Amino acid sequence: MSGATAIARTKVSAPTQWITEHAYVYGNVLHYGEGKAFHDTAALSALPQVDNVDAYDPNSPDPLKHVIPGGCTYDYVVSNYVLNTLTPAEREDAFIKGFLSGCYSIWTVRLDKVDGDPIFDGVLTKRGTFQTHLKAEDWIVWFYDALRERLVGNYRVKILRKTRNYLMVEVY
Repeated sequence: MSGATAIARTKVSAPTQWITEHAYVYGNVLHYGEGKAFHDTAALSALPQVDNVDAYDPNSPDPLKHVIPGGCTYDYVVSNYVLNTLTPAEREDAFIKGFLSGCYSIWTVRLDKVDGDPIFDGVLTKRGTFQTHLKAEDWIVWFYDALRERLVGNYRVKILRKTRNYLMVEVY
């Protein structure tokens, strides 16, 4: 269901543009949930302080993109507009899997509302895809709850950017 939400992009997404303008990532980067955001992967790869970018998408037909190493293999994990397309049952597993792959991670979620039939904490759209309707403050609580429920340790959720359309946080 979530794979159908990816749209073909003709340019770099707003979150990745912010990341590249601020040279926020370095080293080995995992683009988690690349979807059709090939321009984002290329933009991250072009940063001089980035050594390598691996793209991962569970809906990709490329079997090599289905391998996610665990245990801080990447310096940064970047995931844009993935968690907001997953139902509550799928969301936490995807987040923890991505989070554990990097030392630091950046997660961007949509805040704009999409029309559809209410289900869980969002809607089922006319295209048959799911979109959350969580507010920024609800997302912050969600990140902390997901970490607390699944992992032992002290983690931080830092707001990097909040617009009317999206929330970008760094989790470490």
